[in-house]
Amino acid sequence: MSILKPHRKLVSFLLSICLIFSSFSTAAFGASAQSDIKGHWAESQITSWIDQGFVKGFPDGSFKPNKNITRAEFVSLANHSFGLSEKADISFTDLKAKDWSYPEVQIAVKAGYITGYQNNTFRPSNEITREEIASAIAKLLKLNTANAAASSFKDDASIAAWSKAAINAVVADKIMTPSSANNFRPTSPTTRAEAIVALDRALKLRVTTFAAAGTYGPATGSQVINGTVEIAVSGVTLQNTVVNGDLLLGEGIGEGDATLKNVTVKGKTIVNGGGANSIHFEDSILLTIVIDKANGTVRIVAEGSTTVATVVVQTPATIEESNVTGTGIKAVQLTDLLPKDSLVTLKGSFESLTVSGASIKIDIPVGSVDKVTTESTATGTSLNLGKDAKILNLVLGAVAKLLGTGTIENATVSDAAKGTTFETQPNKVTDSSGTVTPPVSGGGGGGGGSGDTTAPIIKSDAALSIVDGGLLLNFSFNKQIDLSTSSANVEIKYFTKKYAGLEPISNLIKDEHPPLVKDKTWDGYLYNVDTHVSYSKGTDPQSTYSNVIPANSNLATLVKYGYHDNGDMDYANIDWSLPATYVAQIKVTDNSGNWSMKQVEVTNGSFPADTGLKINNASLVVDNGLILGFSVNKALDFDSNANVKIEYFTKSGNVETPIGNSIAGSNLVKNKDWDGYLYGAITQKSYSKGLKLNSTYLNVIPADTSLVTLVRQGFHSNGDMDYVDIDWNAPATYVAKITVTDNSGTVTDIKTVETTVPSISNVSLTVGEGLLLQFSIDKEINLSSQAADVKIEYFTKGSDGQLSALTNTMTHDALVKSKAWDGYLWTPEQNYSTGGKSPSSYRDLISADTLLATVVKFGFHNPITDMDYVDITDWNVAATYVVKITVTDSLGNKSFATKEVTVTPITV
Repeated sequence: MSILKPHRKLVSFLLSICLIFSSFSTAAFGASAQSDIKGHWAESQITSWIDQGFVKGFPDGSFKPNKNITRAEFVSLANHSFGLSEKADISFTDLKAKDWSYPEVQIAVKAGYITGYQNNTFRPSNEITREEIASAIAKLLKLNTANAAASSFKDDASIAAWSKAAINAVVADKIMTPSSANNFRPTSPTTRAEAIVALDRALKLRVTTFAAAGTYGPATGSQVINGTVEIAVSGVTLQNTVVNGDLLLGEGIGEGDATLKNVTVKGKTIVNGGGANSIHFEDSILLTIVIDKANGTVRIVAEGSTTVATVVVQTPATIEESNVTGTGIKAVQLTDLLPKDSLVTLKGSFESLTVSGASIKIDIPVGSVDKVTTESTATGTSLNLGKDAKILNLVLGAVAKLLGTGTIENATVSDAAKGTTFETQPNKVTDSSGTVTPPVSGGGGGGGGSGDTTAPIIKSDAALSIVDGGLLLNFSFNKQIDLSTSSANVEIKYFTKKYAGLEPISNLIKDEHPPLVKDKTWDGYLYNVDTHVSYSKGTDPQSTYSNVIPANSNLATLVKYGYHDNGDMDYANIDWSLPATYVAQIKVTDNSGNWSMKQVEVTNGSFPADTGLKINNASLVVDNGLILGFSVNKALDFDSNANVKIEYFTKSGNVETPIGNSIAGSNLVKNKDWDGYLYGAITQKSYSKGLKLNSTYLNVIPADTSLVTLVRQGFHSNGDMDYVDIDWNAPATYVAKITVTDNSGTVTDIKTVETTVPSISNVSLTVGEGLLLQFSIDKEINLSSQAADVKIEYFTKGSDGQLSALTNTMTHDALVKSKAWDGYLWTPEQNYSTGGKSPSSYRDLISADTLLATVVKFGFHNPITDMDYVDITDWNVAATYVVKITVTDSLGNKSFATKEVTVTPITV
């Protein structure tokens, strides 16, 4: 069981498709990596800069990393990477307004990091020297050149006085370095690779500081800030910004507040300031928040669609979610840096809370946590759970004190945590041996009051097995149980084990298919293997089943589809041959109300190792294009080593043939280098690593985002994305292979989905006393399925080739038949439709290859014009009729066929 956060419900998959067509970006997909940087010493920096759109290669596919860079090229790199755009008036004699470099030099001069020469030239085509770059970077970063430690190089004498202090500063900050022979080479030219590496190092040291209260960032759209961003005072709102670096909420905020609205932080968010009024994160994406405030408690609040992967707590804090519509805060870590007796308050719905520090006080007044773990170092933990708070799974590695009246579903107590006390008893407590027993409690235990207070022991030989197409549970316990007493019971719950937790097996007897739970009200549900006696309380007054189960009885019970006659107990419909892990939870309550639990499981088949990251909800649909939908259960950051690769194939028999990319001339393979290639159906955001400058595509995909991606010929204008040449109406089977690599670079899950396009054949259109259409479909079509339909549209064709829809004289709209028309498709034996009349004799299920017919005819139905749906009484008049058939299967795959017939008047 998992506690789900509030989320907007996806209305239908067709809505997702509409979002794709209306919202996908029109930007060109990214080019492949340059051919000459593989293995280069600066490969990683160059690749990163290409991905961020700061630099690009040459038309021949090369990058030329060792080519010397000019002054004009350098200022262009600096301007783009530092996000500079303001311009100054310039009058250099060797630059004209039409020159490509003219606006770049205007920006550089305005920023003040470079100037021209004394003769009023800029010399844009000159190769820039190392000392010129050192001077420019020192000015860009506003380095303290006066106090920089003096460097001593072998070629000190060749360093110009005007650049000496700047060189000292950039060397001290390790932005530029001397050669192995300790020469700085001040007048040497600089290669493209060297310039990128120096600027890249400079960006990492760059700090953009907001030191006055106010709102920063564009009102619409988005800005990108490269480097570290610092909010230094209270009252700052930062909005619509992507921070390619760390965000520091500084000590200067004091006890005040700061707000982030629609901000994405690619690095860490470090909270050094803020008070009870809090730090607000609205509709933002943050990977890691580190709370480290010198004095006092800081409150952070996630609001709206905010996603936070992890909050690392090093000082007292309140961590809160308010009106969250997205993932919110997933994980909270209370580290060993927290001072003893620190108080941390959680309000919201969290996936996990991990406690490493000792003597920490935790307050959860409301909300929920899926899993709370105290590590062996977390001695002296005190956790107060309010009455409206809940923990699904509590794993204790050290003695703790659990206070309050909240709910704890499951508690696992290690040997080191056996002294733990609970004010409110958990629903289940498991010790290190796997036995479930009543916990130590401050106000009573698992007993039934006076008398016997010893819980029954379920023996360790309890076992679950798959036999004869069913699930057999064997177990015994050490006490005699009388099921006729009000307290006594033996309850058994059944599950399949999934990554997200235990999923109840459904009871097919009940109308609503609730979880399958056996108890003493099930006639004869327990069977004594030795004495052949069956046990239950018995709902039948004449029942011969026994109420009393002797101690140490070898009991068995079976789950099997069709186990009893006439479907009496067809309580599970499971293919027991498929790989799966099944779980049974046994709870034995004795005559005095003392209880004990034990969980057993059995695995059928083998499974790949569970890495934690999973591809879910994968589907592939053909609708005038290839639409792939899926989600990933963990957040991915495309600025890390994470990737989502998608390969496409056609399939014939067992042979898969890669689909070609008609732009690249290679196989069609999408990955994070394709700008905006994944689209969030609910978030309405596009995701990729991004190759465009100041790209609005997001790098971070929140966990469980419903993603879609489209393959379609001519999807964008001017052939921008004509990356396939496929007739989507032709019968075919398509395959998509999704490979997800996690943030560490490990391939963690692969999922393959396929779909087959329905084929329309044997199409004929004839004119007699009406318009008769005949056709067949090679797939079974179930019209009761929400997606499935067979739609037929009717037209006349003019001499200019234009189509005009026939009018339905009943509705005065275009004549369009669909499954809602009673019995509109027919064979000599049967009519087909979903049927609007009740009871209807029309069938929903059209078998594959059935030859279908439908007719358009004036007065075709009874004399009261039941379906006089066209006003054509003379079918001998010259005309060309056109019919368009659209077949949609239950998955949403669509196929189209068009047929026309021309009437030549017959003169008698």
